Amino acid sequence: MIMKKRKTQFISKQAGFGMATCTALLLILFAVFSCRSNDSDNKMTAGGTANVSINLQGEAFDDIADLGGQASLTQGVSVSTSAVQRKEIPFNNDFTLVAELSPVKASVSNQAQASLGGNLLAATGPTPLGTGIRYKVVVFRSTGEYVTERNYIRGQESSTADLNLDGDSNYTFIVYSVKSQTDLPDVTYTNSSNKTLSTASISGLANTVDFMYYRKDMQVSGNQTNYLDVILRHRLSQITTTIDASATGYNITAVTANIDSHYPTYNVPLSTGTPAQTGTAGTAAITFPTLGTQIVVANPVMLNGNTTTGKFTLSTITIGPLTQTVSSAALTGLKITPGIMYNLKFTLSPADVYLDNYNGQKAARINGKVWMRYNLGADTSVNPDQDPIVSGLHGGYYQFGRSVSVANGTETSLNSNFNGNPADANAWNSGTEAAPVKTANDPCPQNYRIPTQTEFQGLLDATVQSNVGTWSTSDTNYSAA
Repeated sequence: MIMKKRKTQFISKQAGFGMATCTALLLILFAVFSCRSNDSDNKMTAGGTANVSINLQGEAFDDIADLGGQASLTQGVSVSTSAVQRKEIPFNNDFTLVAELSPVKASVSNQAQASLGGNLLAATGPTPLGTGIRYKVVVFRSTGEYVTERNYIRGQESSTADLNLDGDSNYTFIVYSVKSQTDLPDVTYTNSSNKTLSTASISGLANTVDFMYYRKDMQVSGNQTNYLDVILRHRLSQITTTIDASATGYNITAVTANIDSHYPTYNVPLSTGTPAQTGTAGTAAITFPTLGTQIVVANPVMLNGNTTTGKFTLSTITIGPLTQTVSSAALTGLKITPGIMYNLKFTLSPADVYLDNYNGQKAARINGKVWMRYNLGADTSVNPDQDPIVSGLHGGYYQFGRSVSVANGTETSLNSNFNGNPADANAWNSGTEAAPVKTANDPCPQNYRIPTQTEFQGLLDATVQSNVGTWSTSDTNYSAA
């Protein structure tokens, strides 16, 4: 006890502190300790406040998916890209109905235009969202917990409260719209008292609702504005149907058509934005707002489905004096992928047929083009289909750009009609490759002309080639073709 007492007194004397002084020191130490503890509890706000501004760039469909060739659509038909689905459907004795389902290339980085005849069309990039369209932004932490949400109106974004978050934190941003000036469905959660991204969804959307979606996982920076560049992607597919009957010379005055695999409703998990179809699949009517012309275009149809066995039914079509019904099994096996925009084009093409007398010549109509059945200068009294070929079917030889024969099919030397001077490139065509014009030097009979390279290639593409006869190097062998 004495030692302890002396020790206490010794320390007090050497340090020069009384009890009041020690108490004050403890309070100071406690205050400092408390401040440090408070910094630790609020470390989530150390990065400052992150303001998030929505930069809505527009709406768009998804980029082209690999649709693949369906056997039922491509049998016997040459398709230049697997993304285009094509089929020829018997229509009547004079015409064939050619159907092509082509996805529209929606990549915002590719602006090149192409045709429906096998190449992809390029969209013009994101389309500006219309003024007054409502959209919602929902924010979740990177761990999935709900944080907050904002409702916006396009063109009135400044009237919505600022979106402020914790700086240097990671969030998931979900943006969606149904492209409406009045409707903006709310998010529902499996457990409303524990809202998480994995349990969030939008339920009971009708098949006429054009749902668009965007998701971004990102870290926001504090004490500055963070810009969220949003392109809302359509989550249903869209199909625009065109019927072209210009080859018939008649107007289309009535059409009844629909497409199946169209479900009545769908739900959307908020984490993916991928529609889940509900109910029993039905059909979507194809409506043509303007008739009475040779080419008619239907209103675009939103299709609520995901199928590789889709079916388009052309129940009736009236073209001029003809009303025709196309079999319901004619156009099946369509592959429709959600989020893709499609063009479905029907073209009435003259049926392939032999013509005994077309403008004074025996001819064949192939893929809408008429070709003489005999080579120029051939013996037209000989059967053109005989195998092996005979010499009389070979016809004459012509110098480019000249109208007279320089040798017949059995001659081995040139006659006096040969002119060694090269002809002008336009000697047989004063027009263009796309719009040829016959010249006086063209050796073909009246109402016929020398075909262009493009037309020759079209003939090859529209037919199946095979060899006949015996091929050999000989001045007397005319059997091969």
